[in-house]
Amino acid sequence: NMILEMLEQSPSKSFADALKVAQDQGIAEADPSADIDGLDAAAKCVVLARALGLDPQASMDCVHPLEAIRDVTAATIAETLPDRWKLICRGKSIAGRAQLS
Repeated sequence: NMILEMLEQSPSKSFADALKVAQDQGIAEADPSADIDGLDAAAKCVVLARALGLDPQASMDCVHPLEAIRDVTAATIAETLPDRWKLICRGKSIAGRAQLS
């Protein structure tokens, strides 16, 4: 979310620049693929679905859509203001199966 906030606050900053700042501050990992491709948020959805009893058999296959922020630009964020971009996960149970996004 720090990368998205930087792009919102500094429209001239590129995604790569915002990512570099996050890495330099130790917020983003050296290989940030799991974070910026949505895999980390998806894994957290699965863990929460299992831990909360939503679906004890939940897996990464239950997460749809799996969305990334890799291609988000400051212009994209500016177009959607005042709405804010955030990486979030959601889940609900339908007939005992997790529906996660």
